[in-house]
Amino acid sequence: MSLLDKISGLAQKAKENVVSKTFISKDKRLEHSLSEHIKVNDIYFEKVSTYGLPSTINVIAYDCIAGLLAVAGDSTHAYIKVFGKGISTTINLPKSVGIKYLQFKTGFPILIVIDKANTIITLDLRTKSIRHVLPAPAIITSQTYCIGTDWLFIGYANGFIDVFDIMQGTMTPYQIPDLLENQEVIDPQEISHQHIVVDLQMHPTELNTLLIGYEAIVFVWNIRESTIRRSYSLRKLDKSSIYRNANLTCFAWSPNGSRFIAGYDDGCTHLWDVKNEQKPITSRRISEAFSAVAGEEGAAASEPIYQIAWYANTAASKSYVVVAGGSNALDIQGLNVLEFDLDSDSREAKKQSIMPLPTDLSHFLILSTDPYYLGMHNPLGIAVIGADHCLRVLSLEHGFPLFKLPPALEFLGPNILNACHIPQLPSAAFKRLAGMTTSDRQTRYLPITGGVAGPEHVYHIDANDLLVTIHQGEVVKFWDASYTALRPLSHLTIHCLDDLVDQEAFLCCLDVNKTNGTFTIGFSDGSVLVYEYQPDAQIPTEVDPRLRKRNEEFINSCDDTLKEISDLLEDMGSVSDTQEEEHDHSHATTASTNPFLSEQPTSTTTTVTTEGTTNPFLSPSPTHHHQPQQQQQDIPSEASTPQLPPRNASKSPSIFHSINKHGDKAGFYPLVRISLGTLPVKSVVSLGDSIIAAASEDGTLYVLDIYRQLILFSCNIAQIDFQNTVVVPAVQPKSDIAAELEEADPSKTEQKKPASITSIRFFNTYSSTKVMAISTQLYVGLSNGHIYQFNLSTLDKVTPETLNEHLSMRMIPSGPVLDMHMIDLAGVPQSALSQYVHEEQKKLSKQPSHHSSHNSDEETSPKPSSIISNSSSVATSTTSSSANNKDVPSKRMAAIGKGEYRQQEHPHLNVCISTNSVQVFLSGYNVKLFAREFNVNNAKIIQGQVVSWHQGTCLVLLMENGKLAFYSLPALELMLEMSLPNHCLLDRLQEASLGRDGRVVFWSGKYQMEQFSFIPKPDMHFGESVILFDSSRAMPSHPSLVTQLQQQKTKKTWLDTVAGAFQKEPLTLQDLDLLMGRVPMEDPNELRRQKIDAYKAKMEKEASGSSNSKGPGGVFSQLGDKMNERGEKLNQLDQKFQDMNAASGDFLKAVKEYNERQARKKWWEF
Repeated sequence: MSLLDKISGLAQKAKENVVSKTFISKDKRLEHSLSEHIKVNDIYFEKVSTYGLPSTINVIAYDCIAGLLAVAGDSTHAYIKVFGKGISTTINLPKSVGIKYLQFKTGFPILIVIDKANTIITLDLRTKSIRHVLPAPAIITSQTYCIGTDWLFIGYANGFIDVFDIMQGTMTPYQIPDLLENQEVIDPQEISHQHIVVDLQMHPTELNTLLIGYEAIVFVWNIRESTIRRSYSLRKLDKSSIYRNANLTCFAWSPNGSRFIAGYDDGCTHLWDVKNEQKPITSRRISEAFSAVAGEEGAAASEPIYQIAWYANTAASKSYVVVAGGSNALDIQGLNVLEFDLDSDSREAKKQSIMPLPTDLSHFLILSTDPYYLGMHNPLGIAVIGADHCLRVLSLEHGFPLFKLPPALEFLGPNILNACHIPQLPSAAFKRLAGMTTSDRQTRYLPITGGVAGPEHVYHIDANDLLVTIHQGEVVKFWDASYTALRPLSHLTIHCLDDLVDQEAFLCCLDVNKTNGTFTIGFSDGSVLVYEYQPDAQIPTEVDPRLRKRNEEFINSCDDTLKEISDLLEDMGSVSDTQEEEHDHSHATTASTNPFLSEQPTSTTTTVTTEGTTNPFLSPSPTHHHQPQQQQQDIPSEASTPQLPPRNASKSPSIFHSINKHGDKAGFYPLVRISLGTLPVKSVVSLGDSIIAAASEDGTLYVLDIYRQLILFSCNIAQIDFQNTVVVPAVQPKSDIAAELEEADPSKTEQKKPASITSIRFFNTYSSTKVMAISTQLYVGLSNGHIYQFNLSTLDKVTPETLNEHLSMRMIPSGPVLDMHMIDLAGVPQSALSQYVHEEQKKLSKQPSHHSSHNSDEETSPKPSSIISNSSSVATSTTSSSANNKDVPSKRMAAIGKGEYRQQEHPHLNVCISTNSVQVFLSGYNVKLFAREFNVNNAKIIQGQVVSWHQGTCLVLLMENGKLAFYSLPALELMLEMSLPNHCLLDRLQEASLGRDGRVVFWSGKYQMEQFSFIPKPDMHFGESVILFDSSRAMPSHPSLVTQLQQQKTKKTWLDTVAGAFQKEPLTLQDLDLLMGRVPMEDPNELRRQKIDAYKAKMEKEASGSSNSKGPGGVFSQLGDKMNERGEKLNQLDQKFQDMNAASGDFLKAVKEYNERQARKKWWEF
């Protein structure tokens, strides 16, 4: 910048100071502080809510007794998110190494975590803290939990198995050695050097049986005797068998425990009977049922089976095997399901089907309803984590319908890309969009019923907040953000690609109409989609068939009559059409183009019979029936208002494409697709019921009527601004304001290319030509700091040659205009919901408009973003202009600051925010009253918002360094600076949102947002208090006697009866605890009860002895004591007999093993 430019800039600033002081001296109201009552000490951050998850998820766990669902993050985010009924909380872990296994101690407030560093961590859900941390001695490869106990069996890559004490956080003395070391089932040379424990699973009904799987052999382990009961291996098959060399990957017990099915790395499953160790009873290749056409590539290649589960449906008397893997590359993605009869021992599955999934899956979890029987009796559904790390929960009913997940998990299905938070939506629009519908009542939510909300927890806040999220695949979801945990508005979900021509286009900007809820989206291919909200369809009343038939006959007769009239008009049309075209052309060139002076056409329909036409305007909108206007090709840009159709509005048949989809359910349905070229649409904003303004990337501004499908105005403002600022033709009409601004802006010679439109706003305020009359103004901010102002009632007079007259303000120093806020001297916003009509204009209008004007004292804070730009406005001015004041031209006054200034009854202040300055202008006169500049070394402004509460109004700026700066209005004096919470992502601050009521929403994770309040709100309370574990939920008793009852019902032979006499009783929970090394602890309640019973017996004995010590009662008492002694002796004898029986059984077993070893000896070994 040259010295001359610096001097010129300083001179202009001095001149602006003189002008502003002149205005302020004549109207002291302009310097009255709106922030004088604000107490800085009352400004602090208060947590409101958290949305989403910090990252994708890898592992899940479910507790059917506590009703809790837990998910774990990826390898770079060490956290556990636990969900209950309408509540959730996050538990952070010390290391970010990823989580391998997640397991609830069912029915207890303990969660076990095994990370990828092989560290075992137990979490206390009551305190949300870590209980124990124990490093494992080797790499953990498998684990299984014994339901109803404290024992977690852990398998290692070295072949050993340990038992982890969940309550104590230590390993028990009980250990299972590497069973492959001394096995004699198969040749050791056929076993790999790595003895990996592939899978573990407890028996569904017995506590004494554990199924242990290695790659080559599966063992049935006797826990009490620490011996191998049976072994199963494909290596026992003939060497010619194609299954012989397959390695085990997973297995699952049958519901009754008599069989198990195993999956292998060749894509096959083998069903084993526990009594038959020689070979499987049946083998099945999963891909055979859905095999590809013979001869195609990949038809024979099957992926390994990496997870399997077997559950029972007792109501249908069927059992189902769910298999993950085993499919060909050409098969449908999903889970394979094999169907068996529950009570029969059939070898082959009756049917094989597939549970389709949108993506390949990582793993799944059966969500149980009964904790016992491995949780496989009548499960609730199946939770699937896909390869995209999204969670989906499918019901096991017919068709496998999806459950609705908690909102935080829905952020990942598909993954969220961006979001737009719209606070304080007007009540009418909010109730229309967020009201309960038939679809909401029919939605099936995942029944997560656990947890309790604490006394300070707040579910709902008194705010009409809407959250719009954009997901992969251009899916738009809506949420009721007045609920701290979000309430999904599933009926509003939009799949944009279904309505776009270019499937590669992505969403750039959006707008929610604050009057009728219409949703407008701009895309990267230049398309604009307009979605109209449709409520639930009304149930039609029954019509008498005879009346329906009579109506049909009448309609048919009317159609015949209309056809005859149409044919007659066609014959007469050649002469009349020519005459009408000449008349319309002459009238259009001579008549006034003021839309308020045009008369409403008397006809509501127009029939055009041009053959082969593609004009979309020939069909009127189904909602608003208007006569389409004739095209005027010689007028490049036209104007209109929401009230009356203009005479000169142009209609291009290639821009509007009617869609008009409708349905029976409530939701958004596409109304029209608008093509604005091939460049991205950067901003869109709505006004009233039908007017939208859109800006494309090249700086072209469009004002459109979506219902009448008219282009009301279009002009490349950025290109003309560039020509006027840099190229500067020889003869170019300029306004006095534009001339003064151009002289003072030293940056005009530095601009190398046309600017872009960065901000669009509608305000009900004063125009630059009528400074005493309020009307609807359109403000357009450019990236070079120029601000253009258009009066909607005179848009038809704007041409490229006169565009420079509408350059009303210029930000010096220049910088992109981020936002504009219009307020009155009381801090009330003047944003426009609908067209503002002055009383004089109403008198000129001969017909009332179908568009209504609604006033509201609420405002929605726009959310500027690099991707999303919610540029809608929400509040209507509550001020009115005096009808007696005369219009005063302000051009000369703004330039020289003379005494022509006349006080406005209700002055408006325009707060303009750029990246490096904030400037306050007086609306109408467009005089800069106050300014605050930020040096290059200071942090840039990301966005700004005028915040109001009971103490006053101030300006809040969000800076790129993560700070909130508070400035007084209108003087722009710094009041306070405070940093956002540390977990705020600074690189996504442009996507943050500032609300007018003093709330900020920012990204704290890749898929997580947090909301904080920073000003006091006496009428709005916030709080988060979550109790994850509900102690009133009791764990049911363990069904340890099921096996014994089944054995008693089974018909036995005499040999089974004799053999059973030497068998031990089933293992109990107390026995299992003793085997694991736990010293039995006496229950204090039981001790107390025994003491009370002993004391009562003693007192009764003394009472009976004192009353009748020598009577018959005393004799019987002595006999009773002797009988009790005899019973105790008999019990002791019975215990000794049982011990002898156990010893004889051990001796019999030892003899049997000795005989087997002798039988296996060769002749040379004797």
